[in-house]
Amino acid sequence: MNVLRYLTSDDAPAIRHVYSGAASTFLGRPAMTTQEAGEYVMRVREWATADPVEQYVLGVDIAGDLVGIVKLGHRPNGHGRVSYVLREDCWGQGHATRAVRELVAFAFATRRP
Repeated sequence: MNVLRYLTSDDAPAIRHVYSGAASTFLGRPAMTTQEAGEYVMRVREWATADPVEQYVLGVDIAGDLVGIVKLGHRPNGHGRVSYVLREDCWGQGHATRAVRELVAFAFATRRP
């Protein structure tokens, strides 16, 4: 079962793994380095405490294993943008579908006026 959660400082190695291999090819960027992953996690944690939050980045956790992230970005006029990335070994198992469903529920629960 998927669990969406905020990233912690311990998640940098898992994030590096998510942003590598075939996933990086589809994202059109090189694989993340260890330093980039650490910096990314720090930025995401800062974004989570902003007021207002403009982009939520939540980890996709499967039984204690961070296998990807989903993002929800606010856009003008009450619109949003959803994206996700999963580790290559987790593709085709329904994790992204379940994570996006959870993200939509999260969006309506945390919705701004």
